Amino acid sequence: MAAFDEERAVLAMLTAAVGPIPSTPRHTQAEAAINSQRHALGTLAQSTRAGCAGGAALAFLLDWHAIRPVLDSAAQRAGVALPRAALPARAAIIALAEHVAATPSQARALAFGAQQLALQHHGLWQLLRARAEARAAL
Repeated sequence: MAAFDEERAVLAMLTAAVGPIPSTPRHTQAEAAINSQRHALGTLAQSTRAGCAGGAALAFLLDWHAIRPVLDSAAQRAGVALPRAALPARAAIIALAEHVAATPSQARALAFGAQQLALQHHGLWQLLRARAEARAAL
């Protein structure tokens, strides 16, 4: 948990250094989509289906290994030195997922949570790409 506290601090530091995103066409719709995703992720995190929230959390940790280099690149462009990420290695996360998925029903719940998180992340990346394309077209 401490590692993700550090990552949240990294996000806050990077956000402050980079500043607000320039306004783009349909900015209000983009904010609404982000708020909708926040709600969906919150619902997923609080799922009472055994293993669903855990699958989402493990998928988030795995995804973070791909997201963090993007943040590192943005930090470098902004002249900000970020501390090295202290998250568990991908192999350790996968081993934990395999351990937790001891029964077929637990495996399905983990997979469902992971799939739902992947869908939310996919939507977010599409939104970011659309905003970048809209800014480039201005």
